[in-house]
Amino acid sequence: MNDLWKKRQQNYQSFLLKYSKYVLNDHFIIALLFFAGGLALAYSHLVKNLPNQPFWWEIPVVILALLFLLQFGRSVTLLQAADIVFLSPLEYQLPALFKKSL
Repeated sequence: MNDLWKKRQQNYQSFLLKYSKYVLNDHFIIALLFFAGGLALAYSHLVKNLPNQPFWWEIPVVILALLFLLQFGRSVTLLQAADIVFLSPLEYQLPALFKKSL
């Protein structure tokens, strides 16, 4: 089971690396550095100007924003369609594999 997991993880990482050389080119990295610097500067100004007492609506807004952003992500379990048939006898070992994926 661990061999299957390692093989699928290597296949998934090679899939990601194949396309990352096209996405993460030099100009994009420079633009990301400027963008990150601008965000850091804006964040430092925001933190300096925050009031000492939090508003009543800040915590619910942050919770709703995080819940909204979590809807766009997906977990990578590395399971395939044929696993329903072939891995059903080993279903008790799947939770350990899912913990590795976290």
